[in-house]
Parts: sequence; C-alpha cells; structure tokens
Amino acid sequence: MGKIGGQYRTIQVTEIDANTYLTQEQVGIIRVRDTQTYVYLPAYLNNSGLSYLVKALAVGVIVGSVDGGDSIDGAKSWVNTRAYDWIQITAYGGNSGGWMIEHMGGVNSPLLISTWHAGA
Repeated sequence: MGKIGGQYRTIQVTEIDANTYLTQEQVGIIRVRDTQTYVYLPAYLNNSGLSYLVKALAVGVIVGSVDGGDSIDGAKSWVNTRAYDWIQITAYGGNSGGWMIEHMGGVNSPLLISTWHAGA
C-alpha cells in the first residue's frame, strides 16, 4: 500500500509463472517467478500512460511486445541478467510512440517507490 495523492491506495501485484500477455487491467507490479518467461506488453497505441513495474525473480525474463513491432526505448525487448532485476515501463505517444523505461535496477539498487504512479 502506498500514499498517492494524499490517500492510501493498494497497488495491484500480479504473479506470473509462465509466458503471459499483459492486459490493461494488470497495471501495477508484475512479479515473474520463472526463468525464460516472456512477458508480452499490450500495444502502446491507445494506451498512453499505462505503466508496469516488472520484477524478475529469476534470470532470463524477457519483456517485449506481442508482434515485436513496439519498442522499449528503441530495443525489441528487455532481458534481465540477474535475479531481482526490475524495470518500470510506461506507454507513451501516438503513432510514433512506444514503451519508455522510466526506472530500472537490480538487487543492489533502491526501488524508487516515490516515483511510482499507480493507475487510479
């Protein structure tokens, strides 16, 4: 639970054990527990502002778009190299948009809770 806009709100946490197509309803924290798991992002188009924080509890978690056409800061996908790496990504823009990395880190870096923007 975190305090957002002066009120306490619960941030949704989704647990993933297999390849998963994320939906707009799963906004929040995505905990991926198994190695070599693919997390498919929805299309950024018409989803501007949609944000996920993906926490990889195993090595080799892959985050990317369904068809490989949407990029994450110009890359086709993000793959973690250590257990407990995390990435916060947000959809932005219209026809020339994509997914933007807002924050990323690993086991030795602090999770910047103060920057987290949960869907209301």
